[in-house]
Parts: sequence; C-alpha cells; structure tokens
Amino acid sequence: PNYLYGSSLSDTQTGIGLGYLVNNIPNPDLKWEETRQTNLGIDFTMFDNRLNATVEVYNKISKDFLYQLPLPTYLTGGPNYLGGISAPYVNLGEMQNKGIDISIGYSTLKTKDFSWSTNLNVSHYQNEVTALYQESLEVIRTLTSGFLTSPITRTVQGEALGKYYGYKVKGLFTSLDQIADAPTQFGIPFSEEQGDNYLGDIQYVDVNEDGVINEQDRTYIGSPHPDFTFGFTNNFSYKNFDLSVFLQGSYGNDLLNLTRKETTGLARLYTNQLQEAQDYYTTTNTDASYPRPRRGDDNQNLFVSDRYVEDGSYLRIQNVSLGYNFPSTVIDKFNISNLKIYGTIQNLYTFTDYSGYDPDIGAYNGDALQMGVDLGRYPISRTFTFGVDVEF
Repeated sequence: PNYLYGSSLSDTQTGIGLGYLVNNIPNPDLKWEETRQTNLGIDFTMFDNRLNATVEVYNKISKDFLYQLPLPTYLTGGPNYLGGISAPYVNLGEMQNKGIDISIGYSTLKTKDFSWSTNLNVSHYQNEVTALYQESLEVIRTLTSGFLTSPITRTVQGEALGKYYGYKVKGLFTSLDQIADAPTQFGIPFSEEQGDNYLGDIQYVDVNEDGVINEQDRTYIGSPHPDFTFGFTNNFSYKNFDLSVFLQGSYGNDLLNLTRKETTGLARLYTNQLQEAQDYYTTTNTDASYPRPRRGDDNQNLFVSDRYVEDGSYLRIQNVSLGYNFPSTVIDKFNISNLKIYGTIQNLYTFTDYSGYDPDIGAYNGDALQMGVDLGRYPISRTFTFGVDVEF
C-alpha cells in the first residue's frame, strides 16, 4: 500500500551541501487491509407493485487497517526536517460495523394529469473497535493551536472509532464561594494575579473525583456517529410539469466545533472574533456566555471541552428540480421530438441547530479518526442550474 512497508530517503540541506536521510522506519511485516462482510436482505412488493421495500442487515469486519505508530520523540528524533525519522506503519487492529438499511418506495395511482412517487431510505449502524495492535493502546488525535497541543479524539478497544475526548464544564466561576469550594485546576492558584484562575474563568468537572483538575479528568465528551441517516425523494408530475425534491439528513451525531474555539477564544489581539464573543464575563456581566479574556493560546479557558461539542443533526433540502415539457403542438412546428426547459437548485436550505457553516462535515483531512471535527471546513455551495433539453 503505497510502499509503506519500506523506507525511503529524504533530501536535506547541510553546511557542506545536499544530503540524504532515512525518511521512515520500515515494517516488512505490513499487510494489506482485509474486509469481510455478511449481508442478509429481503425485497417485497405490495398493492399491485405500488409499494416496494428492501430491508438489509449487514455485519462488516475490517482488520489490519493501517496506522502510523505514535512513537515518542526520544525514539524518532523529531520530525524529518530536524534530522528525525518517521515512525513505522503497522496493522493496527480490527473494527466492526453492523447495521441495517431500509428503503421504502410508493407510487400513487396515476391519473391523466397527475402522478406522485416517493422513496425513503434510512440507515443505522453501530461501530466498535474490537482489537488493537496492543490491547492497552490508545490512539489519540491532537490539535495544535499556538503553543498548545490538545487531544481531540481518543480511540481504544471496545469503543467506537474517533470519539471526542476532553474536559467537562460546569460553567463559569461567578462567585468567591464557588472558588472556595472548587478543586485546584491544573496546578494554578486562584487569585487576582495575572495568569491565575479567578472569576470569569471556566470551571471544569472533577471527573475522577480526586480533588484536583488535571489531565486525568479528560473523558469522552461526544461521538460523531449518528443514530441514523436518511434520504427522502419525491417526484411529482402535473400535466406538462414535473417536480423532484430530495431531502437528506442525519440525527443523533455530535460535532466538535473547533472553529468556534478560535473565533470566540479572546486570547489574541490579532485574531478576528465572532460578534457574540462580546458577551464575555465582567463584574457587570456575570451571566455571560463566554469566559473573561485571557492572553495566550495555552490558557485553560481554551482547553478542548464539551462546550465546543454541538448537536450535528440536520435536515437539508439537497435538490429541487422543476421542469416543463412543451406539448407536441409546439414542438412539431420546429421538427423536434422533445423540448424541455428546467431549473435545479442544489443545497437550497438546511435546518439545524449547529452554529457552524455546515453540519455535513465528514472527516477532517479525510482522517476517519477525526470525523465531525470542524476546523473551518468550507461549506457546500448553493448552486442554481438552468437548462434546455432538445431531442431531434
């Protein structure tokens, strides 16, 4: 697979000229990924074939998927441009996806002038990592912002792939009584001194209840996997007009809106912020939505937490197409067999509570371990198409 089992050379400039370094550690035992899938389905029709349905259940086992080991810097020497060597790829483990796909179609009785047909597709799946290269291995994806590198997803054996990982938030410190009762957060004292924790800062949850807030309190804060996805198509015709409407959506999945982390962080003077970020904590605005401004990307108010996790459910009017077929009394005059004009709108409107640009995010940089991570993904455009279909 792209020769990942071997090693290659990378060039580098040195004081005595161009040199070459080994680029990565080879793994001659690397194998192709394998997939085994079992499907069981049933098709049936009813009411003189006006109703048709398909139900299919499946169990898909993927094993030996490729993964680059997260070796520490003292073993690899750091990145290639610093003279280091990349970690080898290994066959990481095994993953199971099991689910059900349902498709139901219905056509009404056709009349001389009117017809209508509809189709509904619903899919549900469950994902689990059933084995890893080492049973105790945890696969962490991180975000680097300024000088702060934070975990954003964690994958372990027995859990779903790429679940969001971070801290849970109680709210903001708004009274001295809250501060007096709160555990120490990340070893930083509570005081009015610059850099210390105080009123207006984020109050985190002591998940393991050991009396301090630290890295051991990170936990799962959301999942990108939906309860179900769906598509709904309706086709209408009335006399010479035809109309097609396609809806699609997803329900029950979370999104990690890290764009919001950057645009409401109030940590740098040179970064544009959303207007809503003005609702930050002050002594006269204690019911604020956002913590007080604190300088630096590594301040604890910006740690990845459930305050950046949002409901990713949506319903989208994906496609609307309207056409008109000219009658024979018109087209016969031009010696053509068919003439149709039509207009189509793609991505007409999306119903969602997600605050970002587009809830249909997919996987960040194509990485399945970062599904639903929004770091400024460009939204899908709304397009308008008009055309003429002529047949001679």
